[in-house]
Amino acid sequence: PENTNVVYNIDGSYASGNMFMFDSKLICGGNLKEIEIDQFPPKIVKYYNISTGSRDRIFVDLTQKIYIAGGCCDPLYVVDNDGTKKTAYYDTDGDGQVDSTFRGVYDIYSDDNTGYVYVAKDNGFHVVQLTENQDDTTKLDVNIEKSVDIGKALRLIIEGNYAYVLSEDLGNLYFSVIDLNNLNSDSNSFLYRIHIGNSVYDYGVDMIKKGNYVYLASDLNGLKIIDVSNPQSPQEVNSISGIHRRVAIDGNTLYALSIQWGLENENSKISIFDISNPADPQKYEEILLGSEIEDIKVVNGIIYASSYIGVLVIDPHVDDPLKAE
Repeated sequence: PENTNVVYNIDGSYASGNMFMFDSKLICGGNLKEIEIDQFPPKIVKYYNISTGSRDRIFVDLTQKIYIAGGCCDPLYVVDNDGTKKTAYYDTDGDGQVDSTFRGVYDIYSDDNTGYVYVAKDNGFHVVQLTENQDDTTKLDVNIEKSVDIGKALRLIIEGNYAYVLSEDLGNLYFSVIDLNNLNSDSNSFLYRIHIGNSVYDYGVDMIKKGNYVYLASDLNGLKIIDVSNPQSPQEVNSISGIHRRVAIDGNTLYALSIQWGLENENSKISIFDISNPADPQKYEEILLGSEIEDIKVVNGIIYASSYIGVLVIDPHVDDPLKAE
């Protein structure tokens, strides 16, 4: 509202959290909702009557089940198509009894082909299976199949035979590549990792992959560009200073959400880069916003930004009539 690039507020009455994009829809946390974005103005088509933490990570599988990772405070849970919320539980002491909520999950990916769920958790990277509890339809039983101890795992990307994981261990931040075909809980010989910087705010990190490059927002450590063309030897090829917390890609354009400290409060800034040369992003525009932005997604050059004042629709080309929507 304080910036001419902001052309619409989808849900100005509610604070909104992390988002997941699929097809022409956004699933948005906070007051959990589904937003159609193939029209203007975008339209909220469903409220789930479920509140999430604004920083809870969201994943939607092909059956449109919504997985919500509650981070340090709340358990992992799944929301079915009919809005039923099912909380994940697991056996903590090995006595065969599922007795505790499965919490400390910072990121999640569900593989529709294998049925496995990949979890970035406070005690490492895990491959799990979720099954319906036989006695309580509001519970899911967690069976941990395989684990890798890499400290506190914060973000993950699953692509092909590899897991790309950002983790925190003993005061340091690491980027790791795990070969899923050679996963053995008794050995870390398949694990390749590089040092990113010092430990940071748990929720202030993000990753996205395009081609052979991973773009990693690592808060105070800056925006890192990592070449993963050889998964056994990932290389950091560039670093852009700033307090970068979210990243999104649309075509050959990278959008990085960062923090801009003002005189009185925290503002958000979206930096826009040309990544035609993927290892050497060239910044060509910045959008400064007075409100604190939680997450960004980009479709056809239009930015959707969840914030404490709603979901903002941002057009970077609003001052260019040849490019504006």
